[in-house]
Amino acid sequence: MIKSSIEHLNDVNENYFEHMKIALSVSLILFTASIMALIHGFIPGFFKTGASSVIKKLYFKITNRK
Repeated sequence: MIKSSIEHLNDVNENYFEHMKIALSVSLILFTASIMALIHGFIPGFFKTGASSVIKKLYFKITNRK
C-alpha cells in the first residue's frame, strides 16, 4: 500500500500534504454537490443546476491542475 501511494504521489507530482489538501477539497466539493442533489430530489425547484454546475467546475479543477 505504501509503495502504491508513493507511486501515485510521484505520478501526480505532489507531496503528501499537497495531495491531501486537494483530495479533501474534492471531497468537500462532492459532499456539497451530493447534498444539493439530495435536496433537489425532494424539492425539484431547489438547486435546478446546482449539483451539475459543481461537478463541471470540479472536473475543470481536476483536469487543469499543475
